[in-house]
Amino acid sequence: MTHFPEIIESTDQLDEVMTRPSDALVEFLGGLSGRLIVLGAGGKMGPSLCTRAARAVRAASGNLAVVGVSRFSDETARTHLESAGVETIA
Repeated sequence: MTHFPEIIESTDQLDEVMTRPSDALVEFLGGLSGRLIVLGAGGKMGPSLCTRAARAVRAASGNLAVVGVSRFSDETARTHLESAGVETIA
C-alpha cells in the first residue's frame, strides 16, 4: 500500500503523489514493450496518467515508450510531459 502524507503542502508535492506508480503498475508496465499511446494526454487527467506511466517504466527499467497524443492547446502541458520522459504527438 502506498503511503500518502497527511498534508500536501505544495503543488509539486501533490504532483509527485499523484504520479507515483504502484508496485503493481511498475511490474505490469515493466513486462511490456513497444509503445503505450495515451489519447487526450493534454487534458485534465492525461498529464498525470502519462507521467505516472513513464515513472513506472523507468522504475522497471522497461522497454516501453509512453506517447502522449493531444491537440496540446496548452504548450505548458506538452513541455511538462516531455520533461517527464513522455514522447508527444500533436
